[in-house]
Amino acid sequence: MLLAVKIMLAFNAIFFFLSGYWGFVETIWVSDGIIIQPHLYAGFFTVCITCAIHSIVMFYFIGSGKILKEALLENYPDYFNENVYPMIRASKSKVFSWGTLSVLAMVFAGILGGAVSAGKVSSEVHLISILIATWITVKSFVYVLDFVKMNAEIMDSSADFIDNQQKITA
Repeated sequence: MLLAVKIMLAFNAIFFFLSGYWGFVETIWVSDGIIIQPHLYAGFFTVCITCAIHSIVMFYFIGSGKILKEALLENYPDYFNENVYPMIRASKSKVFSWGTLSVLAMVFAGILGGAVSAGKVSSEVHLISILIATWITVKSFVYVLDFVKMNAEIMDSSADFIDNQQKITA
């Protein structure tokens, strides 16, 4: 899962920088009223990929949490309640809250980009919203990467714990 998230983040970063480059070219060197289509497409793709990454990660965490809960809670409730659940709960609260905020900020910045294209909002407002959305998104992706690593470690340590318990009882 970690490799898949890193690949999606790399594609997202490429299209984000392309969109930013084309946006600055459009704002600085192109006369008013002319819209560079690649900027719109790359920006739309960036927003869509950001939303997709957060959705995939959230579903992954929900699914892996359910698997851990089913595997451990029935047979080893003390281990689950003392070791696994507090770590998962603390991490998920950061990932889910920042992920949701990131999606909302990116969609809002994208909508403002459409308003710039329509001539209703200045490009500076769109730029500020993109900078804020980028900061939120980078912060959320840091949490996502940390939690994907931690989740893999929790899954491995829980599997080792179950194996050891089964060897002891056998």
